[in-house]
Amino acid sequence: MSAPVLTSQAQIDQLAEQLKRAPEVAFDTEFHSQRTYVPRLMLVQLATRDEVWLVDPLAPVNLGAVWAALARPDCRLVGHALKNDLRITWQLFRFLPELAWDTQLAASFLGYGQQAGLGGLLQQTLGVHQPKGDQLADWSQRPLPERLRNYAAGDVAHLLPLYDQQREALLGVRRQACQQQRQRE
Repeated sequence: MSAPVLTSQAQIDQLAEQLKRAPEVAFDTEFHSQRTYVPRLMLVQLATRDEVWLVDPLAPVNLGAVWAALARPDCRLVGHALKNDLRITWQLFRFLPELAWDTQLAASFLGYGQQAGLGGLLQQTLGVHQPKGDQLADWSQRPLPERLRNYAAGDVAHLLPLYDQQREALLGVRRQACQQQRQRE
């Protein structure tokens, strides 16, 4: 699966307009933190239920409108192991979402362990195979090779269906706990 790499301000502005209408947005980043005091953001991956985008933060663009669209109180940001992604967006842009869903955290509540990987979760819950061999690739390459674009797009393409599955599973756990409580009373 590939997606366009957005490198112009016009593309970024158009993306921000689309994100303003999205109730949920899948989110991931690729960054380099080896041998640097401050991590260098190399790529931002975003997806709605209909589209996937790769944003090049190394291009001469202002991402302010994108961050504003994602920070809306009616927009849920969905990511896997969000702590690292949000740490870098806070450090670089002072961006944090109002609503967030971390699929790794939700997976731990559902019994998948505390450090469940995205690839394993996608395979176990949705039957989707997502290769994980490019996590430590050189994300500073420009233009990004197709192999890395495919990997990056795959990281966000299935996060919203995973969110749907986890949300329903956790609601089921909650309903079951409520029923058990009522039976004890």
